[in-house]
Amino acid sequence: MEQFMELNELTTDMLHRLVNKIVVQTDGKVNIHYKFTATAHISAYFQ
Repeated sequence: MEQFMELNELTTDMLHRLVNKIVVQTDGKVNIHYKFTATAHISAYFQ
């Protein structure tokens, strides 16, 4: 994770390393499931 903290651009490689899946619900909400650790489940919700 630290290797990405100083970068100003999100690349495809970085996205594939950090994000497990992105789910877009029918109401337009976006749920991003990150893969920081095997035991942590962190999601971000955007509207």
